Parts: sequence; C-alpha cells; structure tokens
Amino acid sequence: SQTLFMACVSPSDTNASETLSTLQYANRARNIRNALTRNVDATAVELQRLRTLSNLLKCELIKQRFDGGSSSVVATEVERNESGAVVNQQEIGVVNEELL
Repeated sequence: SQTLFMACVSPSDTNASETLSTLQYANRARNIRNALTRNVDATAVELQRLRTLSNLLKCELIKQRFDGGSSSVVATEVERNESGAVVNQQEIGVVNEELL
C-alpha cells in the first residue's frame, strides 16, 4: 500500500524555520518502512497439527484393519489439508461411523 504525505511550505523568510521543520518531518516520514507480520496463535497451530496427526492415525488404523497391516496409507480420494498432510476423507468417514 502507499501513503500520501502533503507538506505545505512557504517561500517567505518569516516562515523559514517552520518550512525547514516541515521538510525535515516529511523526510523522516518518508523513510518509515513497515514490515508485515502474521499473527499466528501457537495454540491454534498445535491444535491443527494434532488434528492432522489424529486423521493420519485413523487412516493407518483403517488400512491395518482392512488390508492386514500394510504400514503406508493408500487413498482413493486423497486431499491435502492446510498443513499439507495427506488425508483420506472416505476412510475417515468410515472411522467416524465406527466410533459413533
């Protein structure tokens, strides 16, 4: 984004000190640089990580129950959530139904 700063100066000798201080202030304001920071709640990040881990473990449990213990999760409908972990939505639905 951009910011507009308008400095009013006078060519008169009587206002020379005000003009000088205005120009100095305008120069300082021009040199201001803002750095963007993202507000991230550590608790929310940890909760997301734990949910992803829980979903992954559910998928591995289903894989072990139905395929006899293969260690990798093979998904038919694979999605990636916000943290980048592979989640099989179809298998998670089966686990959720079994848990209820």
